[in-house]
Amino acid sequence: MQENTSPLEPKGWHEMTPGAETIGGLIFSRGSTQNSAPHISSPIVTNRSSHEAEGVGLGSLDGALQKLSSSDQRLVRELVFKLAGRPPQDPPVVENTKPQDLTGYVQAWGSRLTLEGKSSCTVKVYGNLVLMLLRTYPSPTSDDIETFLIELGKHQRSGGVANMIFALNSFFSYLGRKKIVNSNPVGDLKAPPVPLRVRDIPTTAQIAKLLNAPTITVKDRAIILVLAACGLRSAELLNAHRRDVDFERRRITVIGKGNKQRIVPMAEQAVAALEQYLRSAPNSEWLFPGRDPQKTYRPEALDHRFEDLSSKAGIQKVVPHQLRHYFASFLLNRGVNLKDVSQLLGHATPSVTANIYWHLLDERERLAAYEQHNPLQDIEEQLLRQATEQLSFNFEAGISRSS
Repeated sequence: MQENTSPLEPKGWHEMTPGAETIGGLIFSRGSTQNSAPHISSPIVTNRSSHEAEGVGLGSLDGALQKLSSSDQRLVRELVFKLAGRPPQDPPVVENTKPQDLTGYVQAWGSRLTLEGKSSCTVKVYGNLVLMLLRTYPSPTSDDIETFLIELGKHQRSGGVANMIFALNSFFSYLGRKKIVNSNPVGDLKAPPVPLRVRDIPTTAQIAKLLNAPTITVKDRAIILVLAACGLRSAELLNAHRRDVDFERRRITVIGKGNKQRIVPMAEQAVAALEQYLRSAPNSEWLFPGRDPQKTYRPEALDHRFEDLSSKAGIQKVVPHQLRHYFASFLLNRGVNLKDVSQLLGHATPSVTANIYWHLLDERERLAAYEQHNPLQDIEEQLLRQATEQLSFNFEAGISRSS
């Protein structure tokens, strides 16, 4: 005789195992050990439609609760574990294995760099370098980064690759401190050695032609003379205010890299050009404002202006930063102490200055050594000795003839 069961009830519904009991319509099976979690099954309500019934089945506690809201799931869990005589337990945390797009953290990292004293130029350059990687690999692994750097090295010099590694290392170190990533994928990568290169330094004749360009203005002249006389970075000059200039003592106070302040002396010719410019300059707090007096002269506009002046003067393009090199090379070639030049330039240590102007220092040392150890010196001494011996012989011969 066929068993009379409801088609909606699963097979074995009425066959409860020994030790099973029902609580609130739920069926519990007591395990053999106290440490095992109670098993919960959900009975199928016979007055529901067959479509609803198909979605309900027997299973574990997690399976029965998966369609409830998180708050309802917690309440049911607490009830179940309380009835089972065990303390409530949180469900296991399932880690999100989907790679995380790191692009959204670049701005916060840039703000941290600014807070640490990095210049706006450094923050901008580093940010662009990191975004260059993230556009290709939004969640890069160490293999992705190595592939990217290999490809970058085909189009960039070693200095560009080194800067990319520095930027990425800083970015992932920041993410690691924030617990956003577990490890730094750039940590074991070493930057390639950057060969020392000779800086392109404009000559005195080039600067003179630049100052005599047909389209030069009093503002252009003041900028050129101050940069050449003080060795300032473009950003240091453009971020200077009028109050930063001490005309009486011929000094200018600027803010350099790392938010470090320094006072630089100004040549008399630069002070005169600056005073002439300010007599007709628009009223502004900035020393060199842009078209809008409330904003400073933009670096891009200054570079474009130098390019135009170089073209009008008929010389090779001179950029503002080259005047800083002219300043440093002039002082070093005149024998000014390396430490003094380094402080005037605002470098962190004299070694930074030495690495930039190594060719000038080497040349100066070579010349000093050459002058001290002239290879013709021995020859001249030998010739002088021979001449002296010949003169002595003639003198003695003359004496003997006279006697």
